Amino acid sequence: MAKEHDTRDELAPANKNKQVRFLTVSRFPKPRAEIPWIRLNGFWLKQAGFAIRTKVKVRVMDGCIVITKVGDS
Repeated sequence: MAKEHDTRDELAPANKNKQVRFLTVSRFPKPRAEIPWIRLNGFWLKQAGFAIRTKVKVRVMDGCIVITKVGDS
């Protein structure tokens, strides 16, 4: 069953070009671990230029995470 903030393309075909995604920070699936976890997946990543095996750079700032493609992967 889809969760409230699920952005899988097959659930929302009209939103394929949507530039804003809403996700929920979960707990990493390890017993007794309080590790925040965000899972990004979907055809929208490929549409945004992030194909499989694309190298990315992750910049972390207060309240902001920026993911950018590195080189011509």
